[in-house]
This record gives sequence, structure tokens and C-alpha cells, in this order.
Amino acid sequence: MKDPQRLKHKVRFNIEFDYKEEDSHKSKPLIVFVQAGSISENKFFNGDLIKSINNIQIKTGDDLDNEINKLNWGDEVLFEVERKNKIEKVNIKTISFNHYKKNCVSWSLEVEKVNKLIKIKRYGIDYTFDNELEVGDELISINSEKISSLNDFDKERTKYKVGDIIEYKVQRQNQPKPKIIKIKLISFKDSIKFNKKSCENLSLKKVGSLMFKEWEECDYGNNHEDWSKRREEILELETIAERFSDSVLTSANASDLIRNWKNKDAKLISKLMKPEFKDINYKLNFFSLIFNPKIVEKLKSISLKNECCYSFILTGKTIGGDWYKKVPENIKNFQKLISIKDISPSLS
Repeated sequence: MKDPQRLKHKVRFNIEFDYKEEDSHKSKPLIVFVQAGSISENKFFNGDLIKSINNIQIKTGDDLDNEINKLNWGDEVLFEVERKNKIEKVNIKTISFNHYKKNCVSWSLEVEKVNKLIKIKRYGIDYTFDNELEVGDELISINSEKISSLNDFDKERTKYKVGDIIEYKVQRQNQPKPKIIKIKLISFKDSIKFNKKSCENLSLKKVGSLMFKEWEECDYGNNHEDWSKRREEILELETIAERFSDSVLTSANASDLIRNWKNKDAKLISKLMKPEFKDINYKLNFFSLIFNPKIVEKLKSISLKNECCYSFILTGKTIGGDWYKKVPENIKNFQKLISIKDISPSLS
């Protein structure tokens, strides 16, 4: 964990700051966004500089995180902020994490300044943008309010709460006209549901389950040193599984597909293997792998409820088999395959 947190989901105040996470140790906690409809609305304002929390002096973003990590949901918190060259005291009563999830807008959109333009840096799966939005598109306006700077983007977002309808106006390079994208803002709670469903829809269910579990356990990515990197590592498991599936389902050159895997794929699989299987050379040959004695012995110890290729070595369930041929009665699960011989139609 990045921080020594006491709570699974640390206290939030629906505010954002003018620094990147990697610069939090040296940057001042200057507020640039306050969520409408949150506990901080009309308490904090864009441009406020946090000076203390519960009489503890705050100088950097790390100082701020350290003090927030001491709080419990339901606490009343005293802030001091510098606002228009004056020190103001702000009392805020926190409620609960569930209240936060319901009232926090999931914007699912991050922008960056490229030369003089504000462009889409990344966006999530929370909204169905289809092909209407792409990374690199220029963000021209939100609800007809022109976006010329990052400050404009933060200022405009401050106006809206969960359930509001907004329109993005975006311009794609080499496109003649801008596009208008209309969405209804959803809550962080709904965003979690979308992300969970997306994980469940991954072809390798265990990968999806692992990803959602780790995302939730690290406070939805907020308490991880580099969640984006970890997410990519987990998705690599999906990629390798798909590559192996391709080799299984492709009748021609199946062993070549495995043999041509990248070395980094091989290293990752080696790390995932249990010790008793580490000596198996899965890159040598596809059939050498699926009929490896260690793997067969392992399968024998498992109660198989579904059909597997070992049960149907003479049918279309495996490469080169016949989809319409029934398994002879004298062929049993996990018998050693000695040979396969085609019989001409005239003799069958």
C-alpha cells in the first residue's frame, strides 16, 4: 500500500488539487475543483489553499494525505484555508463512504494541454462513447462554455452534479465538423457497477475477478503506488490466455503459434506456474503440452463435469478430429494415445 491507511476507503471531500500525484511531496494543496452537491459545496471554493487540518499545519499534498488518513467517516473536521489573501475557517461534517459514492460524479474523462489546445488524454468505460470520442480529440466546450485551459475545464465541471445532462463539443483531426456528445452524469457508485461488469465480461473470468478484487482492495486505485501499471500486468494474463486459446483453435501451425510467443510471455507464464509444472517446456510443441504426463495426471485427480479434449481425442473436440464421429465405447478418459489413422470412406 502507498499509505499506512486505517480505513479500507479513506475519507473523501470531493475536491481536487492543482498537482500531479507524483509531485504531492513538494506541491501546495491548492483546490481547483469542488464537486457540486457534495459536503464541500459552498464550503470550499476553487483557488482555496489549505493551510491546516484540525490545527495541524499543512504545507504539501503529502501533509494533506497524512492528516486525512487519520480521519474516520462521520468526523467533523476543521480546516483553515487561504482565500483571497485571508485565512478562513471551514468546518465540514463527513458522512459515509456510501454517501460519497452516490453524490460523487464519475467524469471518466481526463484532459491535457497540447500546445494551445485542450485534448482528451484518456477516458473510461463508464459512458458509452462508442467511436464518438477518441484520445487526442480536442475538447472545444462543455454545454457551450468554451474550454481554453485546464482551469476552464475544472471550473466548468464544478457546476454539475449526478444526474445532470451535459454536452461535450469535440473536434477530431482531419474531420470537417465538430461532434456534439450528450451524456447524463453518473455517480461513482454506478461507475463501480460498470467496472465490475466489464471485468466479468473478460474472456478469462479469473483475470476479471482478480482485477476487480485488487481495484477494490486498493481503495479503487487510490491507494496503489501505480494502479495503471498493475492493471496492465493483470491484463497481460488475459492476453496470454487468448494467445494460447488461438493456438488451440487454429488447426494449422498450432505449435508454431506457441513457439513464436515473446520471451516476456514465457517469463510471465513461468512465474505463474506451480513448482511441480515449472519443468514443462510448453513452447516445444502444442501436443507435447496437452498430452504431458504431469498434466494428464493432474487432470485425473480432478472431477471433470464438463467435456474436455482428453475425452474426445478422436472427435472434433480436438485438432484434426471428426465433428460427427462418436467416441468408440472402448475409448476411455486419459488413455494413452498411441496413434490416429484415417480410414478411407470405402473401408469404413
